[in-house]
Amino acid sequence: MRSLLVAPLVLVVVGLAGWLIVRGLGRAVVLRDMLLAGGLCLAAAELACVPVVLARRASQGAVAQAGLVGTLVHLLGCLAVAAVVYLTPVKAGAGFMGWLLAFYWSSLLALVVVFVRAVKTASPSQTAGPQ
Repeated sequence: MRSLLVAPLVLVVVGLAGWLIVRGLGRAVVLRDMLLAGGLCLAAAELACVPVVLARRASQGAVAQAGLVGTLVHLLGCLAVAAVVYLTPVKAGAGFMGWLLAFYWSSLLALVVVFVRAVKTASPSQTAGPQ
């Protein structure tokens, strides 16, 4: 269940750090682009945690597969959202893609750390090998 809390914390930290960096460079921060990218990436990251949460008490192999599915859900979710934003009349600004990339990579890193910990704490499979 901690995996559901990691992504929002990471995205808030990255958003604040990005805000400070952009303001430090003397550029204006478009809050709408940042919030749109952050919210969409947060939704994809939370959806990516579902397979690992469902495989909590499974073997290491099953949890590893759930982690791979979770990273795929995260990738496709962010890709689909970016395509929808660019193909609809939402009119995201030029900074939207930069914010989306920053949020995507940081949340992917956090998800991978959570998924690896889940695999390490899962019980090894109990199947017997060749004898």
